[in-house]
Amino acid sequence: MVKEMRKLSRHTIQAGGVESCNLLLQFAMSSNISRKSFLHLCKCLLAGCVLSACGDDTPGQSNQNQAGSGTRPTTTTSPVSEMPTIENPEIVILADGLDFPEGPAFDPSGNLWCSEMNQGNLIQWSQGQIERFPTQGKPNSLAFDRQGRAWICDSAQNAIRRLDPVTQTWETIADQIDGNPLQTPNDLAFDALGNVIFSCPNYADERKIG
Repeated sequence: MVKEMRKLSRHTIQAGGVESCNLLLQFAMSSNISRKSFLHLCKCLLAGCVLSACGDDTPGQSNQNQAGSGTRPTTTTSPVSEMPTIENPEIVILADGLDFPEGPAFDPSGNLWCSEMNQGNLIQWSQGQIERFPTQGKPNSLAFDRQGRAWICDSAQNAIRRLDPVTQTWETIADQIDGNPLQTPNDLAFDALGNVIFSCPNYADERKIG
């Protein structure tokens, strides 16, 4: 009985769908098996289906399964010509001649910004035009809040500062934490609640206080 169950299980796995159910019923009727045996047969068949789905190939069948019988999902790879490659990266230069660009970010209007650290500027790129906003410091990272204001880590002024692009005014948000001055703030970002998070690696002094 067990050998017949295994044989039918393998057959029905390969057949699949409605045909599997018909074969199972035909076997049950022709063998006059009891309800308990029929339920046991169904369990064996289910177990076989699970093993088959997990790729539990039996000896002698691996080549057939690797060749693909058309019953298993297959993954295809897009042609190389439709994907960027190292040989054909299709890179477009938006701006050149910048002095140490850092921290690219998009404002809410979709304009691209970055910091020009060695020249102390923020750069706005929009429709092929570049506009510089002097910081009077050394801007590193850059992020925009929900109001469209630009936030930077200023490693020269050792402060977190903010620019309103509309009024072109700067504001120092923080230059100390718990009475301790910041020392070379480096990177910043906003979390999902709008809180600003920044790193302060203390490059400016041997004393580590940040």
